[in-house]
Amino acid sequence: MRRMRAPVCEVAQNLINKGKLEGMQEGMQKGMQKGENRLSNLLSTLCDLGREADAIKAIKDEKARQDFYREFGIID
Repeated sequence: MRRMRAPVCEVAQNLINKGKLEGMQEGMQKGMQKGENRLSNLLSTLCDLGREADAIKAIKDEKARQDFYREFGIID
């Protein structure tokens, strides 16, 4: 009986690992999409306000980008 349990446990562990990997991949995709939407919103807002130089700054400078997110209330 003990021999039968090992393959079952191995299969179960493989399924768990597969589920974890799929969950991580899905989370990463959602996070990337959220970040793209957030940046797009910021750049659109800056351009709509005629602040093209700030849009370029937001692209190149992470601290400036974070400051602009706060300025316009663009949160996670």
